[in-house]
Amino acid sequence: MSCDDKSRELYEHFRQGDKAAFEELVMLYRQGLTLFIHRYVNDMDTAEDIAEDVFVKLLVKKPPYKGNASFKTWLFTVGRNLSLDQLRKRRRYAPTEEEAQTAPTAVEDSFFESERKRALYRALSALPREERLLMQLIYIEDLSYDHAEKILGVSKKKLYALSRKAKEALREELTKEGTEL
Repeated sequence: MSCDDKSRELYEHFRQGDKAAFEELVMLYRQGLTLFIHRYVNDMDTAEDIAEDVFVKLLVKKPPYKGNASFKTWLFTVGRNLSLDQLRKRRRYAPTEEEAQTAPTAVEDSFFESERKRALYRALSALPREERLLMQLIYIEDLSYDHAEKILGVSKKKLYALSRKAKEALREELTKEGTEL
């Protein structure tokens, strides 16, 4: 059974009243979702709050999952939408480069089991926001380009253009650190 099939099954069990299934979904996706949201809001406390809001929304409203995309894609899209809502409230979309390059938090440290992923996450901070989000979805969350396209809400043409630019910039950053992509 694939991870996505398992997630769909867990969500359906939760919707039928199985609280343990919901807890398992939270354990599977909380850290990755929080780090993804962090790339939007550039504040780990806010990112953790928004990720919690995503799960609260699922817990309270139990929206139907229609299966148009993978469960993870659907969940991350909800996280993206709540993040953008938060940014609109703040009227602040782009952090300064200094703000974007913060020290790793406990959430980040516990998520990255390998030094390679840590180096990749650090190098992502040097990229512009859209490129940074795309590369995080592809390289850290291991999502396909189709899933990234749905989460980010961009066209395939723009996605591939972003990808080319981001890979070049990321390769340069990782070379500076002595790590390969």
